[in-house]
Amino acid sequence: MRCFKPIINKNTKILILGSFPGVKSLSARQYYAHPQNQFWKILSDILEINLVSMSYKEKVKALLKNGIGLWDMVNSCSRKGSSDTSIRNSRLNDIESIIEKYPNIQVIFFNGHASQKLFIKSGCVYSNNRYLSSTSPAYTAGYQNKKKRWSEILRYMRAK
Repeated sequence: MRCFKPIINKNTKILILGSFPGVKSLSARQYYAHPQNQFWKILSDILEINLVSMSYKEKVKALLKNGIGLWDMVNSCSRKGSSDTSIRNSRLNDIESIIEKYPNIQVIFFNGHASQKLFIKSGCVYSNNRYLSSTSPAYTAGYQNKKKRWSEILRYMRAK
């Protein structure tokens, strides 16, 4: 299995890294396509735009317009199901090359512990990175707790 290409452009200030797309996302060829994943709902609330009702193409345009990029830590792997714990034989993406290619990136946010651990494993050195609660339905921290944590993104959106 292979990950998607990064969603990023020269204006990206915030890079959100996941681990690897789940089965539903791979099937749909869209980031965070599982209907119970809270990614689009949380960002809708934070950005105050209804991403949930938009087409995938419109969602991507809205993220890029707001300086937000997406990618995953794992480039390819084998896995049964969607659980990060079942990822095997992984090959990681070259995050350092993205940081070099897009110098406007100010911060990297990890969508859950798995992406953060994979980032550390990659050996990439980028000091301005932050953990965010996973938006996965498997992580049951509660919507309001996740949203509060994810609101940290706003600080970087407002920075010049």
